[in-house]
Amino acid sequence: MTAAGRRRFHRPTFWPTVFAVPALAILIGLGTWQVQRLEWKTELLDRIDQRLALAPVTLPAGVEDPPAWDYRPVAVTGRFDHGAEMHLLARTLDGQIGLQIVTPLVRTDEPQAPAVLVNRGWAPEAALDRVARPEGVATVRGIAALPPQRGWLQPDNDPAENAWFWTDPPAMAEAAGLAAVAPVVVYAADADPDTLPVGDQVRVDIPNNHLDYALTWYGLAAVLVAIYIAFHWRRPPGD
Repeated sequence: MTAAGRRRFHRPTFWPTVFAVPALAILIGLGTWQVQRLEWKTELLDRIDQRLALAPVTLPAGVEDPPAWDYRPVAVTGRFDHGAEMHLLARTLDGQIGLQIVTPLVRTDEPQAPAVLVNRGWAPEAALDRVARPEGVATVRGIAALPPQRGWLQPDNDPAENAWFWTDPPAMAEAAGLAAVAPVVVYAADADPDTLPVGDQVRVDIPNNHLDYALTWYGLAAVLVAIYIAFHWRRPPGD
């Protein structure tokens, strides 16, 4: 091939450069943002794992810093108010649909403390009559967690029908006739696997796909650069 027939990089043209440079900056910026999110999410998940490994402690009467108690093993003692039992509908376990039972626990270990909403666990809706409802003073061990945020597809709760689709502590307190409840929910451990409800229903459902997202944005940036170079890498005129 003669020198005249060889491809060479031509001087960048105006409009392709005007569009390519900002687009490249945006793609690299999005990739870098996802890397930062990856670091934050990894630290969060590590912190949750560390908290879950801690020994249970008594939930204080006043939870001054609720996020500090998110995913903390705790113990609370009191009496269940089964008359105010609430049902979180459309909950699945091992492919079976059912509900989760949330019951206020009026504390006796901290008499001045507000009641605690205890997610006692999962049960089939048709088996509510077989759910164990302990009377008297009980000590509940489990995981404290902030109430999950309402999903954008979740319908409104219907307290009058005891139909709850998301955990709403203020509304649940009102439905139970309580002035207030603790700002965290306690997910009870599964004390007896042979009885209902099935405990241990706390879920660490925090996706961490930021590495994939970062690679996607950086990959698109590399493709843009390759297209830009290929566009300007042309044969000389008249070849």
